[in-house]
Amino acid sequence: MNSIRYLKSHWRLWSTLALSLASLLFAFFTFGFSEKPAAQPVVSVIPQMIHTVAAPALQSYRGLPVRLKIPAIGVDTKIEYMGDTPSGDMDVPKGLVNAGWYKFGTIPGDTGSSVIAGHVVGFKNEPGVFIRLDRLKLGDLLLVTDAKAKTASFTVRELKTYDPTQQHDEVFNSVSGTHLNLITCAGDWDSGHLHYLKRLVVFADLSP
Repeated sequence: MNSIRYLKSHWRLWSTLALSLASLLFAFFTFGFSEKPAAQPVVSVIPQMIHTVAAPALQSYRGLPVRLKIPAIGVDTKIEYMGDTPSGDMDVPKGLVNAGWYKFGTIPGDTGSSVIAGHVVGFKNEPGVFIRLDRLKLGDLLLVTDAKAKTASFTVRELKTYDPTQQHDEVFNSVSGTHLNLITCAGDWDSGHLHYLKRLVVFADLSP
């Protein structure tokens, strides 16, 4: 009888402790992750081109971009979504023939600067999607179709060449307006470091 009482009393004790522990775990997993951190600027670089990207608005009436067309140079290509590499650089498109939209920036057509990058050539000298990007002229059109089948049209305003280690916030940020900026490599090839010595940026504004 004493052993039965002993087991019953300890069973009640362990039951109470188990119930308390379960309540604590429920409270932790229910409320412990309910608050999300405030949006912070995203710091990144396109290969050797430093920039700081302001966090985009969380809501957009546009769909994610799926296709880029540049009639003047015969570009009609799929758009990949790129983030950052482990070293903090902006990633590049996986394929030579696809363009890559920087997904931590602005959706094309929203207020701000959207950035799309593309290769100029491959390591075996295969032509990349932006091999003729330097032939664009002021007034040429860039067309971005989104997942909702809506197309945003942009007009080329300016072409500029940069040194890769310079910081140029105007490429990734704007205080007003709606812009689309295309980036690719330019200049001479540095065979020792396996990269081009310049970056070409095409600046375009949302067409009226």
